[in-house]
Amino acid sequence: MNRVLVVAAAMALATATPLDAQRLVRVGVHSLGLTYTEVSDAAKSEGVGGAATLQLRWRRFGLEGLVSKARLKPVNDDELQEYDIVQVDVRLNFWIAPIVGLEIGGEWWIIDPAFAAQEIGAGRIGIVSQYPLARISEIWARAAYLVNPRFSGGGEAGLAIDLGLGIGVGTSNGRFRVIAESNFQRIDRRVNSVEVPLQVTQARLGVAVGF
Repeated sequence: MNRVLVVAAAMALATATPLDAQRLVRVGVHSLGLTYTEVSDAAKSEGVGGAATLQLRWRRFGLEGLVSKARLKPVNDDELQEYDIVQVDVRLNFWIAPIVGLEIGGEWWIIDPAFAAQEIGAGRIGIVSQYPLARISEIWARAAYLVNPRFSGGGEAGLAIDLGLGIGVGTSNGRFRVIAESNFQRIDRRVNSVEVPLQVTQARLGVAVGF
């Protein structure tokens, strides 16, 4: 009987222990608000949608994926049609310190109907930092350079950056998080020496469950 109690107590302590930072699987669902601006505010579109995320971590290595879809409506021209924008984002992490990691990856933007906005594909090189504020919360920030962006309408890019900030609050064992994130992208696109920059801002609010 005593052995049974000891085993039960050990299992209870194990399930109450925070998720091992060196071994993590976390999936999430999020609501999404997105603003897309091309050339100037005169070509701005806004809309809402949803996103799904996956985060894996094993020792110093990590994998993060995001798939989102939003329905955007042009703000300043009622004659322009609404369109869907789908984002696929994949990042590989290597943690060089407990709270600092390097990232490489890629992202793709798919537009429906085609040519309602620019479809984009780009690589990514950046850095991420994640810091625990307490047993029930954490904050993270990331910055990346977008490598060799490609556009459905042609052109090339000069400076192309991606900046993000997020916070998660939940249970002390790390198995549940309410997450709020913001993301900003700026791509200085040029077509035949004419500047046609693109800018995207996102806000996501959702929940994530860890295993």
